[in-house]
Amino acid sequence: MNIKKQHIIFLSIASFVLLSSCAQKSIDPNIVLFQQELGKENIAMIDLLIEEFEDHLHKHYSDLTTTEAYTQLLKDISDQDTRNDSILVVYQSEKSLENFRASSLYKELYTKEPLHQKIEGIPDLYIPPPPSTSLNKEIAIPEPDSIYVANPIGKYMRALYAIKDRDSLVKNFFRVKEASGIMASNRFAKGILYYNPDFDNYIHKRIVVLENSF
Repeated sequence: MNIKKQHIIFLSIASFVLLSSCAQKSIDPNIVLFQQELGKENIAMIDLLIEEFEDHLHKHYSDLTTTEAYTQLLKDISDQDTRNDSILVVYQSEKSLENFRASSLYKELYTKEPLHQKIEGIPDLYIPPPPSTSLNKEIAIPEPDSIYVANPIGKYMRALYAIKDRDSLVKNFFRVKEASGIMASNRFAKGILYYNPDFDNYIHKRIVVLENSF
């Protein structure tokens, strides 16, 4: 075998090893576990939310990169800039919101609970009705009998649980989410910024978008 052929074979083997190494590095086990727990349908819905969320970010932070815009949004919310909060957190179109709330993902994120749950040994609290007026005589506003709360045993929480010991931000977020359920935007923004999120990180980005999707 001449030197030229040896050189070609060496380059071919080196290229194969390099490509194999890159392929292995590109498969993040956290992403694999996260996707396995949620399933293809729910992951597809999350990807749609990400796309719409980032389109909205680009409109309001056009001079920033995508990762910078994520950080700036959280800073605006944590600083209680209500103008930015009202514009940016409500990012979905009416049709997108309708599809999201009808999706299987929504059921994994949220669940209904009775608004008033009778606890044995504790008397019901009586709240008197508002004073009668001509307006509220004509328009009766029924009191809701249930509310949406975070689903503590849904696939989203199971997906976070599966990877929490591999990522300190996910671990701390999971702990707070498990204890608190749905968090106020301001509290969430301050908390997540404290742990220095990386918005090139697949999971960190999805946590922020899902916490701003109702």
